[in-house]
Amino acid sequence: MLRYHQAAVGYRGVPVLTDVTFEVGPGQILVLAGPNGAGKSTLIKSMLGQAEVLSGKATIDGPTGYVPQLGDLDPDFPISAGQVVLMGRYRPRGWWRPTSKADRRAAATALARVDLQERSRVRFGLLSGGQRQRVLLARALASEPRLLLLDEPFNGVDVVSQQAIVGVLRELVADGVTLVLSTHDLGLARDLADVVCLVNGRQWAFGPPSEVLSAETLRLAYGGHAIDLPDGRTVLVDP
Repeated sequence: MLRYHQAAVGYRGVPVLTDVTFEVGPGQILVLAGPNGAGKSTLIKSMLGQAEVLSGKATIDGPTGYVPQLGDLDPDFPISAGQVVLMGRYRPRGWWRPTSKADRRAAATALARVDLQERSRVRFGLLSGGQRQRVLLARALASEPRLLLLDEPFNGVDVVSQQAIVGVLRELVADGVTLVLSTHDLGLARDLADVVCLVNGRQWAFGPPSEVLSAETLRLAYGGHAIDLPDGRTVLVDP
């Protein structure tokens, strides 16, 4: 489903992240972990074709859905939650074609899956941060992806919405969908991931959370940053 081999990714020929090598199969959750500015978003954008693979190889199989960070969208844009979700059907049918009954049914099903069907006509910008993130997840689900990419999906999200999102993600994995999500929350990485890719300018480790999120590996990857260890403690690691 997703394979990188000795890859460097970046923009306009300048690498942001190097030495990336991993492989993820159907029904697995890959968590990209690392501090802010580590290159997690750039790696996700390379999977979407929005950042360059400058060297090495990257192989992506199957239709892809994307859930961006909340801060990437304008909450003042006059569009309803239902209309946002329907945008997820543009890629399968082509943006120039009128929406069909099947498109509207898929959008309604996706919105119901995140438990927001009753908010369909509410303007997107009037929803809470957690509700907006669930709408963005529904938009991605409407395209019926086999690979779902989520960039910091829990930033600014309330507990109720986080639980709802996690529940949907686990259902998707049970259906064989591959998930890739980025986070700087190491507790979340430990709880959700089948495998973790630890990055900060380059890939520092890849494997099960119990191996990658060890104190020694985190010390190497984070340098002098304050970090949350898997046991729940927050420490300042010497550079």
